[in-house]
Amino acid sequence: RLEPDIYYWRDSNANEVDLIVSLGNKLVPVAIKCGQTFNSDMLKELVFWRNLTNCPDHPGVLIYGGAKPLRFKGLEILPWYMC
Repeated sequence: RLEPDIYYWRDSNANEVDLIVSLGNKLVPVAIKCGQTFNSDMLKELVFWRNLTNCPDHPGVLIYGGAKPLRFKGLEILPWYMC
């Protein structure tokens, strides 16, 4: 079994994505936040990545300090304990 390659990405304007996971021919952005209550501001970097790649349906994952897994605007939102 091959492990995925994992990267950090940041541009010259300080836009960043905590992790970019390479799965075959797909790059999946992952945001990591410590907040226990989900709010849509937590998705800023994932939305930025979608705009950058010109793919509004691009998959993405938010890992956060909350207790419930969620789905919001096609993005997976997972508590720490599920990762």
